[in-house]
Amino acid sequence: MKNLYLLHYCLLLSFLLPLWQVNAQSKLAKSPFRAKLIVGANGSQLDGDGLSGFNQPGLLLGAGMAIQLNEKWSFEPEMLFSQLGSRSSNREQVQTMLLQRIRVNTIELPVMFNYNVNGQLVLSAGLSPNVITLARVDAGNNIGYENETSRFRTVFGNAIVSMEYNVTPTFALNLRYSYGVSSMIDGSNEDFLRRTFAGYRVGLLNNTIGFSIRYLFKGSVEN
Repeated sequence: MKNLYLLHYCLLLSFLLPLWQVNAQSKLAKSPFRAKLIVGANGSQLDGDGLSGFNQPGLLLGAGMAIQLNEKWSFEPEMLFSQLGSRSSNREQVQTMLLQRIRVNTIELPVMFNYNVNGQLVLSAGLSPNVITLARVDAGNNIGYENETSRFRTVFGNAIVSMEYNVTPTFALNLRYSYGVSSMIDGSNEDFLRRTFAGYRVGLLNNTIGFSIRYLFKGSVEN
């Protein structure tokens, strides 16, 4: 477990260091680049497991680099440590007498296209390949979480839309919604979920609302 978290930190650091270097250079000369640090949280569910509601909390941490195309448009590659999953609602716990949970740690690599509405409000849409680094399932059988990473696909895809509001020149608030365009699990492992979750349907799709605070490094290009 510790090795997995160390891997997350190393991957994020390897992405952050070039961002800081590019951002430092942008202060010395006119540049279309602007780096961002991202700290936030997710509320997730997985469509297909029979559980309802955005009940599974998780971390959303990482960085991005906005690259200005013109006055209105920019595109933004990001690298995020994002915790996804699902959790029984209170009603479902009463009905089944079980607390069932799925927790999935991922490295998200979204590429967003941003439209600057008025200098403060930015609307975005994009796609993201997600790499699953750890998947744990609590079937509600008093055993607790069990590592089921091998049953999940290594990579799945998300479509993302977001809205970002620049509170100050260096701080922004971001609300985003992501939905899976491919399943987290393949057909060969569906019998496992069918036995574990009574309401399981074909496929397991991420469905997440995320909120983050973003620190925008000062550069020559302002959003």
